[in-house]
Amino acid sequence: MSDWTAQSPDSMGVDPSIVGQLTSEKAPVFFYPTFLQANMKSVRKALRDGDLDKDTYDRLVCGECGKPLKTENDPDEIKTVRICPDCASEWKEIR
Repeated sequence: MSDWTAQSPDSMGVDPSIVGQLTSEKAPVFFYPTFLQANMKSVRKALRDGDLDKDTYDRLVCGECGKPLKTENDPDEIKTVRICPDCASEWKEIR
């Protein structure tokens, strides 16, 4: 359980009044993997937002630079980090 941390809806930016309306008890505690709590955007969200694009060969390219992304794999993690070689922006991708 070291990769998981408990967070209340307040610490995640959820309006507590809405959570109180949805639950009759005290606001629930959510458990999220620590790697998802970083400010790094996911590849899928970046594709939807236009921060990333795909080239003619379906490779991921940075929306700002247009350069293909590099991949950083840590065998102990379940995520892959995609990095732009020019602007050093990072996006996470769950394997």
